[in-house]
Amino acid sequence: MSRTTKILNNQFQVDFDNPNSFIGQGGMGAVYLGRETTTNTPVAIKVLKGDFVEHDPEMIKRFEREGDTLRQLNHPNIVKMLGAENRADAHCLVMEYVSGGSLRDLLDQQKKLSLQRSLYIALDLADALTRAHRLEILHRDIKPGNVLIAEDGTPRLTDFGMARVSGTPNITQDGAIIGTMAYLSPEAFQGDDVDERADIWAYGVMLWEMLVGERPFPQEQPAPLIQAIVSQPLPDLEKLSPELPTALVDLIYRMLDKNPASRIPSARLIGAELEAIIRGDTSTLQPVVSVEDSTGRFDLDTTQQFPAIDTENTHVAPNNLQNQPTPFVGREDEIADILQMVIDDANLITLTGPGGIGKSRLSIEVAKRALGHFEDGVYAVPLHALDDAHNVVSEIAEQINFSFGGGDPHTELSNYLRGKHMLLVLDNFETVMDAADFVSTLIASAPRLTIIVTSRERLRLRGEQVYDVDAMKLPTKRDEQVDTLSQFPVVKLFAQSAERAQPSFELSDETAHDVADIVRLVGGLPLGVELAAG
Repeated sequence: MSRTTKILNNQFQVDFDNPNSFIGQGGMGAVYLGRETTTNTPVAIKVLKGDFVEHDPEMIKRFEREGDTLRQLNHPNIVKMLGAENRADAHCLVMEYVSGGSLRDLLDQQKKLSLQRSLYIALDLADALTRAHRLEILHRDIKPGNVLIAEDGTPRLTDFGMARVSGTPNITQDGAIIGTMAYLSPEAFQGDDVDERADIWAYGVMLWEMLVGERPFPQEQPAPLIQAIVSQPLPDLEKLSPELPTALVDLIYRMLDKNPASRIPSARLIGAELEAIIRGDTSTLQPVVSVEDSTGRFDLDTTQQFPAIDTENTHVAPNNLQNQPTPFVGREDEIADILQMVIDDANLITLTGPGGIGKSRLSIEVAKRALGHFEDGVYAVPLHALDDAHNVVSEIAEQINFSFGGGDPHTELSNYLRGKHMLLVLDNFETVMDAADFVSTLIASAPRLTIIVTSRERLRLRGEQVYDVDAMKLPTKRDEQVDTLSQFPVVKLFAQSAERAQPSFELSDETAHDVADIVRLVGGLPLGVELAAG
């Protein structure tokens, strides 16, 4: 390969003579910063080491398989494959360039991460692993060095060079230990066949390291490290990090159970539990009541959460809405706007905004207050754990208790909903954007159906009404008197969350300034406020 090379029909270019082009060294090859020749967009180009090819021709097959694996995955938290070139004198993969360095770099700089950032990274990686495992792909080298951090702070799982893909010939010799020793599971050292739970072990070690600042078994020498992983008990995580939620400690222990049969079995379940920890959901399903008066306007008073009402004027629709563990705070203007759109018979309402802005909780609050408007029911359909848009149909059916009869699921569900006066809340739709066409089919075939979507991006469908959810209003320096500050919903949310962690907390002259600073530092994002208060 020449020192300055164009590859893939001159689509990409890399200058090997420029020392700034070198990004890093991987297990099988060096990674360079290249450019897309038309747009000048930066890309990462991984080049297989020449001496690997000379000493082990099988490495070419492994390198090519990494490219094939990345093509299949196609997930927002997995590095994207842009192209590959394999010829006699060169083997390279072209991938998206992720500019923020690796999680390893971040941990070396900060030692450990905040609870909030650790949870967000862990949740995104749970989605990435769910996608990989759904396609029967084992990564086999989960570690901080193989998690890249994008400019917006979100993680990208990378380096599938060691991955094992179901249904393809095994390149690895039988009995060989694959992966980085510090993150290998006990069963890997014992010579047992490994499955998805080995990835989950490594993922648990990495989550522990983010929260504590070191691995649960920090030994550096191979012999004591292996002995610790195989036979020593885990340290007391609650003593090491007493600020961690009990549910998170319990989850990590289940991820790091030495017996794979007792280990939490899937990344999808981990993602669901992390989502619940972030949101604070702990309750079970119970019916919820709401009121609609003779004018058609909904009662928007949140000072009394669903008070007792005259049953003659009350309709409790079928629903699967969960009672939230804490009262809903603020957002009265947003709730009024969205409910008015519902009353005006909007078929498709999309709540957009960045992660943590409160779209999900807002949509559920709207759904609760709209119960009296939909005689056929109000149902929340969580989509965050889905790895395939085709599963949206079955997820909707499961949540509304509809059973398929053996025909085409899309047609059967559309026919069932055709005459229903029902509200569906499709939460976290950005994970299944390919299902937008089915949503379009539903609203076209079911005129009395209303769908509220929460998504980081709009669906771009005909008839879609987009509602941008902003951060909560922040106090200024002039608002830091306790009486004034206490009227801000964002401050009420902080106080409510702080009281759960420390019942004696109260907003006072001594705490007011600090509380105002904190809610401004997190930008008024509800999830950030709750985590900071905790």
